[in-house]
Amino acid sequence: MSKKPWYFVFACFMGLFPSAEAGSQPDHTSSGNGSIRSRLSRQEVLLEYTVSDSVMVINAISRFEEKRIRQRLNDDFMETVRNYRRQLKLADISELAMAAWKMYTLLLSPVKRVLNGKSRLIIIPGNELLGIAFESFLTEEPEQGTCGFPCHRYLIRDFEVTYHYSVGQWAESMPVCGDSKDGRGEDHGIDFAGFSPVFTMSSSIVSLPASQAEVSDIVTLFGRKGLSARMAPGEESGKKRFLEMASTSRVIHIATHHDPGNGRPGSGGFLFWLGE
Repeated sequence: MSKKPWYFVFACFMGLFPSAEAGSQPDHTSSGNGSIRSRLSRQEVLLEYTVSDSVMVINAISRFEEKRIRQRLNDDFMETVRNYRRQLKLADISELAMAAWKMYTLLLSPVKRVLNGKSRLIIIPGNELLGIAFESFLTEEPEQGTCGFPCHRYLIRDFEVTYHYSVGQWAESMPVCGDSKDGRGEDHGIDFAGFSPVFTMSSSIVSLPASQAEVSDIVTLFGRKGLSARMAPGEESGKKRFLEMASTSRVIHIATHHDPGNGRPGSGGFLFWLGE
């Protein structure tokens, strides 16, 4: 069976979106937020949203600050959310831009002060905001007659955004941060690790000559942001090396082949150097 290249990114969080009942309460209390703050780096803010029929609660927690916002919702709130979902699917730039700006004013403007000086958002969206792409929000009101997509100020330009099921599960998965420069301490390791076996020396596996350049370009992008990045090309992309680096890397990118195996669960996998 032929092997096709698969390119994918692993992030250091499990699960993209939560599954919680609408109107349910946060799974932590103010008195327990010290444990949460100790797991946040200096650049991170955790945002937890709880939406009921008439009220939205936003818990914004950073390493040194926390803010709880309670807002009464009017009848237009859910229609605004539904309209945003529709415009995102239709990809009409002009309509989407205004919808993205409205979502920002509803969900992020109330906690803007906590976000100042930060670069990473950890979103616990709750049931009603399930699947909403916060990174596509506009942080500035769009002007008529601009050049469209390239000129808009999307949230992703200012923040790295990740999602979690719940605050409790996120806290259990994260170590307590140290006081190093990036706030993540020795447990953090590096921001990005890229693997590209390439397979140029293999006679049985189709080579992927562009994969090394792909990973190299990503390493360069992380470097421009002042983030630590490392790549393991060719024979450095062995399974043992992957296991060593994966445990201390925030983001892992592997450019390789996928072997489907014999079709049974667990029989396939991604190929490292020498087909490991």
